[in-house]
Amino acid sequence: MVSGTNDEGAKTVRTVFGSKAFNYAKPVSLIRELVRQSTGPGDIVLDFFAGSATTAQAVMELNAEDGGDRRFIMVSSTEATEDEPDKNLCRDVTAERVRRLNASDDPKYADLAAPFAYLRTREIAFEDLDYDLAPKDAWAALETLHGLPLTLYDDAIPWNAHEGDGVTLVMVDRFDAALLEWLRERSRQNVFVYAWAPGQLARELGDVEVEIRSVRDTLVRGFQQ
Repeated sequence: MVSGTNDEGAKTVRTVFGSKAFNYAKPVSLIRELVRQSTGPGDIVLDFFAGSATTAQAVMELNAEDGGDRRFIMVSSTEATEDEPDKNLCRDVTAERVRRLNASDDPKYADLAAPFAYLRTREIAFEDLDYDLAPKDAWAALETLHGLPLTLYDDAIPWNAHEGDGVTLVMVDRFDAALLEWLRERSRQNVFVYAWAPGQLARELGDVEVEIRSVRDTLVRGFQQ
């Protein structure tokens, strides 16, 4: 096993960022070997104290090395203070390192690739879901509950759809005739249609046989479990 040092970690961060963006970074070589020994090619690696995202780079390097499809979840905080209210380690260092590795033209990072979503958490009372939860946030939560990859929500159109393997997810902001025809072609398939007012939508869809659910009720049940 190759055991690196904090000096190695610091040099790697400087290479990626062009500056000393993070103190006491873990060495990639050490984390890569730990991941190699403890995971299989399709596993998910969680680092709950992600810091400068050394673990993400280690997973990316190992996937490039053995052709694996490991995924990672990096968790970090803002670390905002009264003196630095805009300090956001997760945004400016953790996620930024992955972005830079993906976009790097450095030959030693040429084979590294990890499409990812940058997500933020916030607390919302269940009774305020209807008012405080943005459609894009509800969309991401519903995709997660159905095991679908996350996609961008387009709030400029009346409804969004995500057709995955074996399941289709639809979230309706406002009804239009095109939705009726689109769903009629997929009647009796594994289609889940979500709306904030499902009863009204059910009346509009008439005899189209799809599963119609309440956005609010589904999210409340899902996150209370």
